[in-house]
Amino acid sequence: MRRLTSRTAAALAVCLGIVVPAGAAFGDTSTTPPAPSGQATAVVVDNSAVSVNTADHSSVFHLAFTIVRSSGPSVSVSNVALAVTACTNCRAIAVAIQVDLVWPVPAVLNAENLSVAVASGCTTCDALAAAFQYVVASPQPMQLTRQGRHDVAAIEHQLRALESSGLAPADLVARVDALAAQLGNVLATELVPAHHAERGDDHGVPAAGGDGWRADD
Repeated sequence: MRRLTSRTAAALAVCLGIVVPAGAAFGDTSTTPPAPSGQATAVVVDNSAVSVNTADHSSVFHLAFTIVRSSGPSVSVSNVALAVTACTNCRAIAVAIQVDLVWPVPAVLNAENLSVAVASGCTTCDALAAAFQYVVASPQPMQLTRQGRHDVAAIEHQLRALESSGLAPADLVARVDALAAQLGNVLATELVPAHHAERGDDHGVPAAGGDGWRADD
């Protein structure tokens, strides 16, 4: 691992919402009204990346990358990245990326996205945390095209490759931000109504109910 010459604690949290097609607004981290009476059912989807490093001259990297479907009158999703260093010449990196496809558009939708980076009592150390959350609410089921799934897999591969990249903190943050932006572009261009998928193509996105494609290291 390269020798670090500074003490850095950097956190980046981006929460992005898309409605496909337009027609319903949905929440961010603000408080939303309670679900209507008789519609208290909620789907909660949690994604978290936690990296805590207390070993000198070492690096810890954790990527949590999840794509799921949710449904219900009240849906809550949360995405958290936490990086902590308490060591010398060390690094902790946590990257949490969550995509939640919600169908149909719920009466209440809460999306919470948080990143925390702490460099505690350490010297020449870096704590870097990045959290990106995409919530897509649609009146009809949506799925990624075959090309979209290929692009998402390529983005995930590039994110995992950052573990051994040796990039400086600023360059690492910029690279994660760029890859997250690419993911957003894929979602904007390669998500289609389920009945428009290629013949013989599977849905490419996990079934509703909070279980989904989860890639954690």
